[in-house]
This record gives sequence, C-alpha cells and structure tokens, in this order.
Amino acid sequence: MGTFNYPHYPDLKDRTVLITGGGSGIGAAFVEAFVGQESQVAFFDIQEEASLELVRKLATVNQEPLFVKCDVTDINALKKAVAEVENKLGAVRVLINNAASDERHEPEDVTPEYWEQRLRVNFSHHFFAAQAVKSG
Repeated sequence: MGTFNYPHYPDLKDRTVLITGGGSGIGAAFVEAFVGQESQVAFFDIQEEASLELVRKLATVNQEPLFVKCDVTDINALKKAVAEVENKLGAVRVLINNAASDERHEPEDVTPEYWEQRLRVNFSHHFFAAQAVKSG
C-alpha cells in the first residue's frame, strides 16, 4: 500500500469496519483506506484468491484485515458472518454494503430467476447486513 497519503480521521482508529464485496475493485480500495485509518477492518467476498492476496498485501501495514468468505445472497450465511466479525473484532460501527453484480443483458433475456438473483446480490443483502449489525 505504501505511504498513506489521505487525511487521517482519529475517530476511525480501532473502530470496527465491515465492507461487503471488499476483495477487489472499489471494495478493496475501501479496505485499504480503512486499514490506513487504523480501523479494525473486516470484509466479505466470494472471490477467495483476490481476497487473500489483499490480506497478504496489507498484512505489513497497521492491522491486518479480516477476510470472511461469504455469499451475501445467502442471508443466513451473511448473519453468521456478521456475528463472526463482531465476535473477533467487536461491534461493527461502520458498514459499507459494496457487494454487487452488474451484467449487461437484453430485457427480453431476463427470467424471473435472474431477476430474483439480481435483487438478492444488489439489494437484499444491504438490508439484512444492516439488520444483523444493528442486532449485534
């Protein structure tokens, strides 16, 4: 990660931060930024290889993030993963629901099953992750 050149927010130090879809792309940038703030960072993703590489990359900087492999479309697994994070790092104070899936398609190709899957990955987990964090 190199030198952290962003503003430093002391309020975030040691706060537990949870990021869904944190293994790559924008989510990984969130993970890096919060590690740079010295937060206790956990992230969920289904991409194990990219996620473990991110953990290795950040292991030398401040606190190593906690990766939990989790398919956020499985609400029971999501709730268990939130509980695991809170057991290991404490109550989640910052939740970033970043996990999503964006595939280009023609409207006539959308089936009810495809539609339901898009709702689960792009919308449903936002509510259920917040619910799990609030109750934790």
